[in-house]
Amino acid sequence: MFFLILSAILILVSAFLPGANGMSVSAAASASLLIFAIMQRRLTAWGAFVFMSFLFFGMRPMHILANRDLGLFRFPFRITVTTDQLADSLWWAVAGLFCFVIGALLAKSTQMGYWRRRLAKAATPAFQWILSQKTIIALIAFQIASLVFLRVLTGGHRGYYYGSGIGAYLYDLPQVLQGGHVFTLVVIFDRWRKNPRPQMLFQLVLSSFLFLIFTYEMRNMSMFRGFYITGVMAAGIAVLSRWLPRVGYAWLILPIAVLLPLFQSLGSHRQEELAEAVDAAEEVTTQKSNGAYWDFFDASGDMNIFDTFVAADAYHPEFRPYALSWLYVPFHLVPRALWKDKPAKGTLQDIKFTHKAPYSPGIAGFFVLDGGRLWMLGAMLLLGYVVGFADMFILTMPDSALKSCAYGIFVVNGMYLTRFFLWQWFYQVLYALIPCIVLCHFLLRRARRQRE
Repeated sequence: MFFLILSAILILVSAFLPGANGMSVSAAASASLLIFAIMQRRLTAWGAFVFMSFLFFGMRPMHILANRDLGLFRFPFRITVTTDQLADSLWWAVAGLFCFVIGALLAKSTQMGYWRRRLAKAATPAFQWILSQKTIIALIAFQIASLVFLRVLTGGHRGYYYGSGIGAYLYDLPQVLQGGHVFTLVVIFDRWRKNPRPQMLFQLVLSSFLFLIFTYEMRNMSMFRGFYITGVMAAGIAVLSRWLPRVGYAWLILPIAVLLPLFQSLGSHRQEELAEAVDAAEEVTTQKSNGAYWDFFDASGDMNIFDTFVAADAYHPEFRPYALSWLYVPFHLVPRALWKDKPAKGTLQDIKFTHKAPYSPGIAGFFVLDGGRLWMLGAMLLLGYVVGFADMFILTMPDSALKSCAYGIFVVNGMYLTRFFLWQWFYQVLYALIPCIVLCHFLLRRARRQRE
């Protein structure tokens, strides 16, 4: 609890410090929250949220201070900001992050009896799957069929279908199919781990290859890296949870830190082939004098959430949706043909301050636009409780491939939640989970029939 208390003290101190000093202390408070999450030793979705928030509200503000990187405020936001204004907005952002952490902790502490009962139930001997060779072949056949379907859908070349006439539901379908690939890979990995015969190894390699090819083909559907990278990261965390007794934060933080130049290159080479982007990333990392890792936090990259948050905090919306942003989530699936006034792209907030630039103020910034600064603090507290509850629900599930898949999906999407709308996060999790649940039910039925 030391670093949580330290963060609270730093937040209180930074409230009385103007300019660069206030920004530095607020950034230190966000770093303390990250250390507190890491000290829990088990990787969680709320901890992944804190890690990504630290990059946005810790590293990015320090880059602005060190380099006077204020270009985004001139364009596209068209506002003038002072260091005091930056410090003020950063204080509220970090205070919101602190509320999020408190909400996650409350989800665990206030429901302790419920979690103990779930753990006791999960500890009872579970029904053992007996996976026949036919079942494994059926799972691999699903991977092949989904790959053929996606290949036909995309035509095998880079055609960005986001917002096109093919429909939002067809656009999201590859994410659903990728979730099925993740589950298949985890099941086959688990089978190989328990029985490491050459035949099992071959099936694991084949399943992994099909999964990676399918993910590569998903690049033809969308320009957004999260569309296809999310599944790869979720699969990695899920497999690690089958292999290790506990997945630590090093498995999330170190790979991202190492691959920052690659992510930067992918972002700036969206119209190029992957091989060209990788070559560009290698060139960046081999040039010692250009500070590739530090430059990742400049305004041209993906770390501009803080800049957009400042612009949103300074903006005076023409309307505020308040709780409608929460209530909208279950209704997002209603087709526009049935709901004529459905918000365009699911955006309820007044975001005219972006001047149509494709930038996000992060979930905290959306909450500010929903109802103001104090509303944001309360919303972050509630959001932390929701994420923390989901974390505990998954961690107290019986040990299975489904639990590992749900764990990986929630952890990785916990990072993306920092920059998403609520409904985006909810449906990205749902789309990946549904095929895992369906395939799990399929395996259980086959296993019971074989047992009978």
